[in-house]
Amino acid sequence: MVFAGPSKRIGATMFYDPINECMLLFGGAQSGATDYNRFNDLWKYDYSTDTWTEINLSTKPSGRFNTPAAYESENNQLIIYGGESTDSEPQMWAFSLEDYSWRRLHPTNMPSPGRCNTPLGYDEKSKKIIMFGGMGYDGSFPSDTWVYDAAGNSWTRMAPNGSPHGRYGHALFYDPVNEAVLMFGGHWFEGSNEGFCPDLWKYDYGSNSWTLLEENLPLSAQFWHSYSASSLDGVCTIFGGTNGHELFDETWIYSEGEFTQIAPASHPSTRILAAMAYDSVNNVTLLFGGLDYAAGDSADLWALKENGAWVKLAGAGTQTEETHPVPPETNTTSSGIPGFPVTSVLLGLLIIPIILRYRKHAHI
Repeated sequence: MVFAGPSKRIGATMFYDPINECMLLFGGAQSGATDYNRFNDLWKYDYSTDTWTEINLSTKPSGRFNTPAAYESENNQLIIYGGESTDSEPQMWAFSLEDYSWRRLHPTNMPSPGRCNTPLGYDEKSKKIIMFGGMGYDGSFPSDTWVYDAAGNSWTRMAPNGSPHGRYGHALFYDPVNEAVLMFGGHWFEGSNEGFCPDLWKYDYGSNSWTLLEENLPLSAQFWHSYSASSLDGVCTIFGGTNGHELFDETWIYSEGEFTQIAPASHPSTRILAAMAYDSVNNVTLLFGGLDYAAGDSADLWALKENGAWVKLAGAGTQTEETHPVPPETNTTSSGIPGFPVTSVLLGLLIIPIILRYRKHAHI
């Protein structure tokens, strides 16, 4: 079977595989007339040959997008939690980079409510995964802080002294300079009120504390940016996003406490919910897909090079589908909490034309 590459989609999860030195893309969704076509396919991209290969696995999560995800380097695995799916309860999965296999996790004290539209950040110092806020399956917008311990397969709801405003569509990444997880951007709802979060926060796991670093960031977009950070030097690349009224095509670089805009002559079009990740071997940042309000869903692939130039890649070389053996499912103690999943979050906001609908279906 021959493939040209992933189809058009938004909200996919993209991450770098340092073991096999390639980029991996999972899931996402394509807009339909009344709902989304959710994907659970897995693709491998080789930058040196500019080619995609689909990885065919029998055991895998159901289709989902806007999925909280983080690469956990201690065990060479991608961790995903929840996401916008049709699951009857939030699920958690791990994808191993050592044998390319999915296994469902059943951690203790699963966060409630289940949620999507929030990132996970892996704290390299504490070896913990941090989650803040998001969009709840029950329609809420939590302002809680959770920590996942992969070694113990358990979640802990933290009680920091002070906390940022609840939000979704924000960014969360590890900064080795601060030895802490940083968070910026986001959008919030409280009843009929809503607003934006143009701020920068630091969460220190050791002291269980949030610290406001900057109140008003220079970025034009407030949420749903695409971003990718290097855990080696803390440099974070940010592209696109929205301020609730328009989409942007700006490129920003965060480094050592400063946000700097670069303006290459050629760059991707305005968009939100594009997948983005940093290739540490080739020293490029890759961006795939996303939604341009005028053009719709996309499947284009771009690379931001070390010199600050964006280059559009073909990414369409024909490749043979790879098949990997199916591993046995790992059973651990389960205490999953039933939820009321959002079966269609049509891009989130009711205040802008980008968000046309937001429907919840209760599952008993």
